[in-house]
Amino acid sequence: MSEAEQKKPININNLPFSVLLKIFSFIPSDDRVLDVCFVCKLWHQVCFDGSFWKKLEFMGRKLVDDEVLIRSAKYSNNVISAELQGCNKITEQGLLEFSKLCPNLEKIALNGCTSTGISESTMIAFVKNCTKLTSLHLSSIGMNDICLFTFAKYLKNLQFLDLNHNSKVTNRGMIAVIKDCKNLTKIKINDNDMITDDLLLILGERERTEKRLETLHIALTKITGKGIRMLPPMRCLKSLDIGRVTKVTSEDFKGISYLTELTYLNIGMQNEFNDECLEVIAKNLQKLTEVHLTGTSITDEGLKHVAKYWKELEGIDIGHTAVTHLGLTILCENLPKLADLHVMGCSKANEVAVHKLMTAYPNIKFETFWTSAQEMLGIPQGMTEKDFPMDDIAAVLAYLRSCRKKKRKIASGGQMVAS
Repeated sequence: MSEAEQKKPININNLPFSVLLKIFSFIPSDDRVLDVCFVCKLWHQVCFDGSFWKKLEFMGRKLVDDEVLIRSAKYSNNVISAELQGCNKITEQGLLEFSKLCPNLEKIALNGCTSTGISESTMIAFVKNCTKLTSLHLSSIGMNDICLFTFAKYLKNLQFLDLNHNSKVTNRGMIAVIKDCKNLTKIKINDNDMITDDLLLILGERERTEKRLETLHIALTKITGKGIRMLPPMRCLKSLDIGRVTKVTSEDFKGISYLTELTYLNIGMQNEFNDECLEVIAKNLQKLTEVHLTGTSITDEGLKHVAKYWKELEGIDIGHTAVTHLGLTILCENLPKLADLHVMGCSKANEVAVHKLMTAYPNIKFETFWTSAQEMLGIPQGMTEKDFPMDDIAAVLAYLRSCRKKKRKIASGGQMVAS
């Protein structure tokens, strides 16, 4: 090959089909089916090669409807995973047709799918068509106990169950699933007034003989301190969310120290959780990488134990607590892997000192009221709170309008254009 030929750019369409498949595998499936496939005939063939359509990733794509979903399933005949979160143009009839085409489906995510939720009859029929399901993501779609009885009967391989914000689910349905789905290791059922300590009693009994539960999220339920005291047998837990549970004492929290495999812990909005609790937990839970302690009664004294024992910690939320900038300094100086530090609402932390920490530790992302406002309102990084008072909404809006005018002036070559 001559030197000129070597320097000649390669046309992507001249590459072997197998190479194109590899390149296109880095493009999300929703982009392939809704955008890339229309470039040319060859790209259309590549985009709809059967090897791509085992996993459908359509989350958040509002253009995906029944036709797109069914067509995508037919390209493969072996779909094993479908992420349809937020695809509210899909109807219940479309989901039923999809389930008939995907008998080998293992994972389905329907959070926010369909505009009206999913009926009991549709969910039951779906599960009967897809008995190999191991992972169900069903937040906020109106599930009830009848649906859960069906899961318990047909989904013997179920491992992951997300039922957050499904207020019709009760202990009866959950207990049926726990007893019959022997492989269940991850449970999320946040924000449900029907879930009580009785559920943890059954879980605790199972975990005494068959330790396998890895995730338990029960925030904003009717779980109390009595239920929290049933957690110690669950020694395989890696992720625990007990934020905003009620009637819990500081002694109840100390039992969490037995869960030494935890990497994620949320104890947010618990007044009874104090420095003494934090010391006990910090000494024993040294694998934690993310912790949420917002709205608790911890102080700088408790953060000394965090700095001493949690060397794997990557993110911590201590917003709306009594910690000061001195406690924040201790964390920044002693936690080598710390990347996210949420301190919103820490009124005892000196603002000037916090800004100095933000400058001194650029590798740590601080979240304060001001940084959140910058992100939400598009305020440039160079601006600070002193440039205008954040409690003066009129001043904030006036500033944002001036920013938009400057952008329009630049875009129009120096001439102001109408809004």
